[in-house]
Amino acid sequence: MNYKDINDYELLYLIEEQDDHYRDLLFEKYYPVVSNLSYKYFYQYKNILDEYDDLYQEGIIGLNYAVNKFDLQKDVSFYSYAILCIESKLKDYIRKLSRNKNLMMKSALSLSYEIGENILLEDVIATDNNTFCSLVLEDQYHFLIHFKNMLSLKESFIFELRFNGFSYEEIAKLLDIKKANIYSYIRQIKIKFKNINDVDCLF
Repeated sequence: MNYKDINDYELLYLIEEQDDHYRDLLFEKYYPVVSNLSYKYFYQYKNILDEYDDLYQEGIIGLNYAVNKFDLQKDVSFYSYAILCIESKLKDYIRKLSRNKNLMMKSALSLSYEIGENILLEDVIATDNNTFCSLVLEDQYHFLIHFKNMLSLKESFIFELRFNGFSYEEIAKLLDIKKANIYSYIRQIKIKFKNINDVDCLF
């Protein structure tokens, strides 16, 4: 069945019946909407944003939220509600990314910063051991390993590649998966991350 043969409200009703096939149809129908809004904000805030695909993925999460929360009993257009949810998610992502970048700049330490008696930051970083990383990042490292082990095998591969800076297109080629499916996997990974860590995953 083509999404053009069925309206939003029929699709939403069928999605409530736990049929993911119709969820995919609705997402296919709204991909151009998410894409247009993502491009709009990407070019508006390109000084903050690193990659369009990350912003687009947040838009997909906003659409997913709209699908899950829309009340069929209310006299409200799903299209209008979806736009509101997608834009809200995009703006929220941009705010958090901007805040994190500002925080990193404000908290950046000079290499001459003294971290101990007669021990400078540059001395620790210059050594071959991982003392600095273990002091600063040990908790985060253990959490990421724990989280990765909670994912399915394919999700864990995608999470590791994305975390290490690979683009959506590169991941799709490396794992021989359609790029559209990479969006779906990362959407699920971000939802799981949020559920166990109560913060958004910004990779």
